[in-house]
Amino acid sequence: MLWEYNVPVPPNLYNLQTANVGEMDNRGVEVMLGGVPVRTKDFEWSTTLTMSHNKNNLVSLSNDMYETDNYIDAGWLEEPTSMPVQRVYEGHSVGDFYMLKSTGLSNSKKGKGYWMIENPETGKSEMFVSGMRDSESAYRQYMGSGLPKINIGWSNTLRYRNFDLALQMSGAFGHKIYNSQRMFYENLNIGLNRYKSAVDPVYGRTLNTAQEPVAVSYYLERGDYVKLDNATLGYNFNTKNWKYVDKARVYVSGTNLLCLTAYKGIDPEMSYGDIYSFGVDYRNKYPTIRAFTFGVNFTFGDK
Repeated sequence: MLWEYNVPVPPNLYNLQTANVGEMDNRGVEVMLGGVPVRTKDFEWSTTLTMSHNKNNLVSLSNDMYETDNYIDAGWLEEPTSMPVQRVYEGHSVGDFYMLKSTGLSNSKKGKGYWMIENPETGKSEMFVSGMRDSESAYRQYMGSGLPKINIGWSNTLRYRNFDLALQMSGAFGHKIYNSQRMFYENLNIGLNRYKSAVDPVYGRTLNTAQEPVAVSYYLERGDYVKLDNATLGYNFNTKNWKYVDKARVYVSGTNLLCLTAYKGIDPEMSYGDIYSFGVDYRNKYPTIRAFTFGVNFTFGDK
């Protein structure tokens, strides 16, 4: 794995050097099942189900020549929060949430409505103070993984006489998502574009208007979902008596049609392009669109 390492100047011209030093291990299994459960003169159903599981392990970040810390803070949230919610460290998986665990809101006169944070050393809850924001804060602790344990894909094609219906579904299970949108827009300290849910009770109390947005585990949600990614319904015309037309078909297709999930964000399907933010739903995410398409296909020939 490539990473930037601090090197001495001189003899190097610059104090950072990219080197292929890190080592990562991925082990998993993928299963595909397919078949035609039903086939009659007028009707046919074919289906394919895929399931995959992957276990990731960061083996090392250093060697004898290039050395760095055995962890990397990751999943940094946008300003003004500017806090990491993940930590990639040796012997563990990428996508591990490492953050402040909230247990409620303070009911004291001095800090009523401020976050209560669990001290991992004592197990007791303490009122939030600004020092807990630091990436090296002793109050951060492991809070689950943003990597799904199981990913599934399920495709089905049904044909009845001249009609055909294709359905494509997907899903992911056994992971968590950090909803930074709720963390920011459900905070009464934010003056613009607040969600209506900002006034909803938090742990049965009201969040103090002076409590700035803080990355706490209250906004860490289950990310399980099942989606109907695409459905296409078509009709194939009988062109036996059509001159110059071998095939003719009309169809209507829709994408992003249905999502079953308990996740409260815009879309539980995360992008896994950046290993330093698996499962982090950033505030400025562009919503997944729902689209419909109507089409006509003709195949011309000389009969």
